[in-house]
Amino acid sequence: MRTNFLSSKLVRPRDKSFNSLVGFKDSTLFYEFFPYEYSTASKVEAEKLLSKSPTVVQVIRTHNIKSAPASYFFEMLPANNYVFLNVDVEGVDLQVLKSLDFRQNRPDLICVEEWGLTEEGRSPIREFLMNFGYEFVNRTGLSNFYKKT
Repeated sequence: MRTNFLSSKLVRPRDKSFNSLVGFKDSTLFYEFFPYEYSTASKVEAEKLLSKSPTVVQVIRTHNIKSAPASYFFEMLPANNYVFLNVDVEGVDLQVLKSLDFRQNRPDLICVEEWGLTEEGRSPIREFLMNFGYEFVNRTGLSNFYKKT
């Protein structure tokens, strides 16, 4: 982990790095899996994954990580200069979106991973974003794109 941080600082020296979960309160239990891309802060998703694929994935460890709402990180950006937000957090994407203050932080385009869409393409995430003036644009893989109207 340290090597990745140092190499990213060489390539992108102005970037800020935080060891934090986004969208949660105080601290949250994090399930670190092997392979790492299955890691999640969702107990439900961790249990589902372990029951479906016990020979493919393994829990390396669980640990508490400090958390902050998405709006905390947006406060560090120049005002109203939000073009693109990508949310892919293994089953807790709606919780992250709900931690963003859409009255002050309105990215032009949002890409968000959405599981469990209905046949009509409805989801809690889509309903949530539509309520804040976003419209569905397109889907690629598991992610949907929404643009500000």
